[in-house]
Amino acid sequence: MAKRFEEKKYADHKFYQTKLANIMKKLGIEKYKYQYTDDKAFINFRIGYNWYQLNHTLKNAKINNPGITTGSDVFAELVLTMEDLMHISERNICDFKTWIAPFELKAGAIELPECFTKLGFDGRYMPSKKNVDFKFAELSKVLDPKKNAFGDKEKYEQLLQVKEECYKFIEENNK
Repeated sequence: MAKRFEEKKYADHKFYQTKLANIMKKLGIEKYKYQYTDDKAFINFRIGYNWYQLNHTLKNAKINNPGITTGSDVFAELVLTMEDLMHISERNICDFKTWIAPFELKAGAIELPECFTKLGFDGRYMPSKKNVDFKFAELSKVLDPKKNAFGDKEKYEQLLQVKEECYKFIEENNK
């Protein structure tokens, strides 16, 4: 028996990626990330020094909306929620930060593999390769014997290994 594909409820994911970019621009949010898989989605964003995360799952979406069938539909619902919050703020009904306060990521909110904690990440957000490069550059200034007369070759090589472990984890989890 052939597998029947159900129709998506919302437009193509690219439409919602563009919509999210416009929402973030209107809100003045420059740092944000999003990801969606077959059954879940999240949007991370930074305001000031604080990171926030909205999560949604296909399982939860289907409770009130059985027409939701894909992870990109779940992502669309998150984007539409961000748009609703933006409109509430624009209408001066309530400050945007008041609505998102419960979604602030505290240190340790995301359980990170040890390689990330060795670089100094605290679990407020999932680091990107760019974030890893920045932390690596900071630490290598101290540990690289070519850059610092007091550097430690063994610890620098361990740092290189940790960086590669982080890269591997990012690559494996962003498919």
